[in-house]
Amino acid sequence: MQTTKKILTLVLLLACAATQSLAHSSVCCLTPVEVIELKNVGISDSDETKSVIEVKWQINPTLHPNHSDFYISLEVIYADSTVLIVDEKSESETRSVRIEVPTVHLQRGKTPAYIKQMKAFVMTEVLEKRGIEK
Repeated sequence: MQTTKKILTLVLLLACAATQSLAHSSVCCLTPVEVIELKNVGISDSDETKSVIEVKWQINPTLHPNHSDFYISLEVIYADSTVLIVDEKSESETRSVRIEVPTVHLQRGKTPAYIKQMKAFVMTEVLEKRGIEK
């Protein structure tokens, strides 16, 4: 089940990459980016039932400025083994994002399950420059 969700997330990211057209650039490939920090920074100010998860990343210097927006996939695993996957898109200048997720997974008739584990994956599109057509 978890593997299927990961595969579907990657397929969606690849579909986005394939359909996006850029004026003087073309997409070469989707490249993974190094996640340098993943942490629960606390309860949301706007909704006390949610936790704020911060994902920070860095890119390989050879990609700069030849990359586009970032695609973040956050996987939250609760104590009852429920998996929540949240996908975000972030602008090319950013190097971190905060995502709100439910602090507790509630299921009728079962004990509330808190966040047990988190994983984050960040991808970016590497752009291939083209000359200006006349």
